Amino acid sequence: MTPLKLFQIAPSPNCMKARVALGFKGVPYEPIPVDPQERAALVEATGQPLTPAIVHGQVKLYDSGALMRYIDANFEGPRLFSEDRDEMREIENWEWHARAGVRDSLGAVYAMAFGGIETTQDNIATVRAALEKEADHVATRLDAAGGWLAAGRMTAADVTMASIFSYTVGLDALRTAGGPFGVFVAEHFTVGETWPALRIWAEAVMGHDAWLQALQNV
Repeated sequence: MTPLKLFQIAPSPNCMKARVALGFKGVPYEPIPVDPQERAALVEATGQPLTPAIVHGQVKLYDSGALMRYIDANFEGPRLFSEDRDEMREIENWEWHARAGVRDSLGAVYAMAFGGIETTQDNIATVRAALEKEADHVATRLDAAGGWLAAGRMTAADVTMASIFSYTVGLDALRTAGGPFGVFVAEHFTVGETWPALRIWAEAVMGHDAWLQALQNV
């Protein structure tokens, strides 16, 4: 079998999505670390500078959503998507919600952690309120739908949302592995104590991330 190479910046939620998808499907891969400050090798391999990206034989692909679709369509194992049209719409609605809403809040947290947005109590309170609103929305859905976001099972909807929430639910491995960002989130934006079901769900999804599991086993 042609080896699949995954170019990644390990702590990135988007790279987590790719690893969870690969782990969930049981696809072997070679992780290729990317230096955020020096991406020449990534550009040479894939023609663009963003992670995650894969090289699989003649296939070169980037964007975490595209990667999940490629992995699901080309490898055996449990499905990330669905043959049912309504279920696919439901899964994609959660993907869109993650891109259009939750990720902006996480981006604001990142900007505050690294000085792009002033770290004031008002700014922290505003972003935390947005994250808590999203956490409540997801937790309510999990409770109503039997523990998963769509199709009654783990799908790309869960992979997408749990990867974004992985820092804010308080996963212990990310407090240190996430560097200054992980520490900053743990101090100001952890929501796992308020919504314990959200943490249980995120831990179940992220249990398919080999990188996180290796950190927890150290």
